[in-house]
Amino acid sequence: MTSEGGEDHLMLVHPNPLERIFKEFIIMQSPVTRFQQGILFLFCSTLPLGAATPAGAEEGSPPSTVTREKTWKGHADFVLDVAFSPDGQIVASAGRDRTIRLWDIHSNAPLGILRGHEESVYSVCFSDNGQLLASASWDGEVRLWELPSGKLLRQLKAHPLGVNCVAFAPGSQFLATASADKTVRLWKVADGQLQSTLASHTAGVQSVAFSPDGVLLASASLDQTVKLWHWPTAILQKTLIGHDGGGGNFPFSGYVNDVTFSTASQILASASHDHTVRLWDFSTTMEESLAPLSGHTHAVTSVTFSANTTLVASGSFDRTIRIWSLADEQHPQVLRGHTAEVSSVKFSPDNQWLISGSFDTTVGLWKLTKDPP
Repeated sequence: MTSEGGEDHLMLVHPNPLERIFKEFIIMQSPVTRFQQGILFLFCSTLPLGAATPAGAEEGSPPSTVTREKTWKGHADFVLDVAFSPDGQIVASAGRDRTIRLWDIHSNAPLGILRGHEESVYSVCFSDNGQLLASASWDGEVRLWELPSGKLLRQLKAHPLGVNCVAFAPGSQFLATASADKTVRLWKVADGQLQSTLASHTAGVQSVAFSPDGVLLASASLDQTVKLWHWPTAILQKTLIGHDGGGGNFPFSGYVNDVTFSTASQILASASHDHTVRLWDFSTTMEESLAPLSGHTHAVTSVTFSANTTLVASGSFDRTIRIWSLADEQHPQVLRGHTAEVSSVKFSPDNQWLISGSFDTTVGLWKLTKDPP
């Protein structure tokens, strides 16, 4: 394992347009089109590249308050998801290499590797007390692992198709799974029993998130919508429409790839193929989103709030991470360093760190050099 905090990395800024056209057919749709069109992907990767620039803040952006502290290497293929433990000391990463890796933020060496899934692992999530880790895979299974031992506690045959996301409910007595089969399912953690199936989306479900107050569940789908559920009763409360494909050149450019709640449960953020992040304010009727956070030049794959809800970070197919201050949404900080698509970003619970996973097979650990405002 190596630390690359002080090194410059070459970063593609203006990719070949043909490369972008081909790659947008596979990025963040369904696992089939993302990762089983290998020949097409390899073809795209050999196309001539545009100008490159060293890692750092984009010209014209405010001085960066974020520095890259570590680059963890170990996965043999794309890193598809990352997650912080509740105490912010451990990072879990999920990979296309079918493994989950655990990292100590103060070390370059991995704590352990969890193996068992038969296909790519798309999602990882810690329980509230950090004693369980859930993983979701394209093999249709969700696995529950005991920590720190790494012992496999339970396998759930969760869906007939691949599972794109898994999330614990507040209190960690239940968990939700999102699948390419167009459904969300709720499970009881103690015995692995299915509690309910939420079926309203008309295309694969990419992401699920519980509101921190435990009332709502949000689901994001390839059908270009975000749905809000009162999950204990399995009642659909609202369908949010805003990502309409206006930012791209293909019918699927409105796909919604990720969704997350702010810590106070007052704001919902969604990330889309249309190159934007949209914010939905719970103090309104939420019939329409607030002004989108724009700037990414490709599909936005991941979005996360800082614990104090002053910052939003997004990761993108354009290989950058953007950090938006909700007090100044027009001037995000732009982080470069990954040499391939950014698949996942997460803030630490203490607002001191940001982690990122990438198709370049690495996990980046970024230090916030001053407290968020």
